[in-house]
Amino acid sequence: MGSLPAGASATVSLIWGSGQTQATIASSSSTVLNIILTNDVANIGGSVSVDYSEAAVEFDVIEIINNPHAGTLPYLPLTLGPTSDMGGTIESFNAAALPPYVGSGLPGGQSDLLGTIRFHKARFGNGMYHIFAYLGVNDSIAAGTGAGVLPPSQVTLGSVTAQLPEPATASLLALGLVGLAMASRRWNP
Repeated sequence: MGSLPAGASATVSLIWGSGQTQATIASSSSTVLNIILTNDVANIGGSVSVDYSEAAVEFDVIEIINNPHAGTLPYLPLTLGPTSDMGGTIESFNAAALPPYVGSGLPGGQSDLLGTIRFHKARFGNGMYHIFAYLGVNDSIAAGTGAGVLPPSQVTLGSVTAQLPEPATASLLALGLVGLAMASRRWNP
């Protein structure tokens, strides 16, 4: 193993399919969350996990795709292991290369889509929920081509928020008041 490149760092971004870090998600709809790895130096892969436990009461995970371009070259065509939904966390979105045999590795400054999560909002709750990337026990980000892994302090881990709008309580209240008014008219002698 060589030494880590000076100042090497990486960023794991979470981006909603709309291209934003904050999304408003209506009832009975689905949305995609992208997990993106960007290194400032060339690397041969990485693995990261996502915590959605705060939103787990509102969201169902309907699809997880790890390394959606697996098998295609040139960057990170290999998947090193399974990605698992643990109910609140999804562990080990991963992609790798084995230069010069399989893939060339991710060039410095380039990004790679490690995976996607499709959430479905099926309940009528409301509020603001945070979803964030983290380095789990089995996760790491490579630094350079064969130099080792980045220390966690050199990896910036992103987060997103999901705003779930409150149901139309005002319209329900108005409907209830109209119903009371009509009932009181019928009841008066």
